[in-house]
Amino acid sequence: MLIAATLYVCYFSHLGAIGFLGPDEPRYAWIARDMAETGDWVTPRLYGKPWFEKPVLYYWGAALCFKLFGVSEASARLPSAISALLSTLGLAWLAFRLYGAETARWLLLLLPTTVGMIGFSHAAATDMPFSGMLTMAMVCAAVVLDLARNENSPVIPQTPWVALVLFGLSLGLAVLAKGPVAVILSGGAIFSWQLSCPSASPLFLGTFSAPAAIPISSVSSSSTTISSATSPPNSSTSSLFGITFLSF
Repeated sequence: MLIAATLYVCYFSHLGAIGFLGPDEPRYAWIARDMAETGDWVTPRLYGKPWFEKPVLYYWGAALCFKLFGVSEASARLPSAISALLSTLGLAWLAFRLYGAETARWLLLLLPTTVGMIGFSHAAATDMPFSGMLTMAMVCAAVVLDLARNENSPVIPQTPWVALVLFGLSLGLAVLAKGPVAVILSGGAIFSWQLSCPSASPLFLGTFSAPAAIPISSVSSSSTTISSATSPPNSSTSSLFGITFLSF
């Protein structure tokens, strides 16, 4: 009960207590509102013009929240709060696997109370969706690399392949949140793990890029088909793939 109350108070309470701050929050919220009202889920638009500063994951989340809960500051910030919750739960699971239940409980109580997690979970911005998806990808990578195993919690044989698929999905969403920097950061960390941990599983060798490319290419190819019906034929930035890499 205390853990649930901590997570709610730190991540979900008073999301709409203050108005939008700075230039980014109102801009991102406006783009998401336009996406929800026009039904164009492919091309972000600001005041009617295409806006390719960031990829579309946050806009999708905020637009969906606008449709479900109405247009408000709280709805615009809800994707960040949900992302913060997912990253916290993912890290708690990893802590449970590595160090036991007591460590996981302390993580669930302490991490949400940090200034950074409270602040970014209450911001209508791309930072927390990116951090949340990248965190989930790295938790899955730890499983694939056999770093989440101890004598009390063995990893079943099927788990690494499930984690590999989830890794690709999470990394693809992280790229859709803030561009290919997600691949660079996760790739550097995984490469370092492989070098520093002789016991790490070699499963990633030759397979790292495939699961990451599957969700990205799937979303990009499908969005190209959709955008061809909603964007000018000669538009070179009509697909989500173009939006994602222009933002880097």
